[in-house]
Amino acid sequence: MGRRGKNGPRLGSTGTGALKTYPYGFASRFEADRRGGNPEVILRAAHAACFTMPYSFACDEAGFSAVAIDTQAQVSLTKQGDGIVIDRIALRSQLVFISVDTCIGCNCFTA
Repeated sequence: MGRRGKNGPRLGSTGTGALKTYPYGFASRFEADRRGGNPEVILRAAHAACFTMPYSFACDEAGFSAVAIDTQAQVSLTKQGDGIVIDRIALRSQLVFISVDTCIGCNCFTA
């Protein structure tokens, strides 16, 4: 990863090169400049996807076929000492089912 301090952009990547041209920097993480991205966006997407896939499988196994599942993740950063920590990740899912007559005893909605 190339790093140019608080004033410069940074490029990061994975072994697959999927993020090779995904720039981010201090301003896009902590200030109003939203032209670049930030690592928290990647973390939110990964966390939402990792939750949604087994959630979908659990609903299918319980007999509820989801037409759509939209999971959003919100990452909360807090200053701690000289650094910044992620103190919370909240998930919110919206589901659309083909039909659900009753959900008594359905275990697919517990997380």
